[in-house]
Amino acid sequence: MKKAVNGKPKSPNRRLLSYARPYIGWFILAFLIIMSLVVLELIQPRILGIAVDECISKYEALSADGLTRAEIKALRWADIQKVLGLGGIYLGTVVLAMGLTYAQAVILTTTGQRIIYGLRNDLFTHLSRLHMGFFNENPIGRLVTRVSNDCDTVNEMFTSVIVNILKSSCVLIGVMVMMMTYSVKLALWIFAVIPFITVATFVFRSITRKIYRAIRARISDMNGFVAERVSGMKVVQAFCAEGDQNTDFQGR
Repeated sequence: MKKAVNGKPKSPNRRLLSYARPYIGWFILAFLIIMSLVVLELIQPRILGIAVDECISKYEALSADGLTRAEIKALRWADIQKVLGLGGIYLGTVVLAMGLTYAQAVILTTTGQRIIYGLRNDLFTHLSRLHMGFFNENPIGRLVTRVSNDCDTVNEMFTSVIVNILKSSCVLIGVMVMMMTYSVKLALWIFAVIPFITVATFVFRSITRKIYRAIRARISDMNGFVAERVSGMKVVQAFCAEGDQNTDFQGR
């Protein structure tokens, strides 16, 4: 599976990216859609803020202004029209965001499945060319787990993980810029917790990475054990080893 470049094997990340290279245009389109969704998510709170600040909050002091009922009614009618207009714009952003989200899901899901199709084909071709001694040393269940579950993990990386990281990062940057435009002092006080969150994130990642690898190893071991016992059930029954195998299974 390792293809050499200038006499050196490719790194795992470069090998995975090589499967995504034919679909770079679709990923660029998905990225543009993500940027549009970020802009829409940042516009929606701004629309609500305008409606509250310019059309609703000013009525708190109407009792001290001495306005007549007719003046208040006329004032409210203009504000109602403005609120309805802002509501229509907000509804338009929601509908547009729904459409873009659907298009993004279709593009990434289709592209991810095509990438996994090519990856699984290469894995199957690679496994079919291995010598018999390899299959004697490695349980079939473990190999099936690697081909199926690990490929699904790669698919999730292309369709969900990278997208969520890009989108969350862009939203965070946009929110920080919006906060700085409103109140620099308040924004800086809020940003003071970012270093602590960053450190906690790296610590959590280092811990969960070890746990995740241990879980993957246990799953592979369990699948290998079950696959071997199911395929060799006649041998287990011939030696009346059901009890021993059940005890071995419970101890894993």
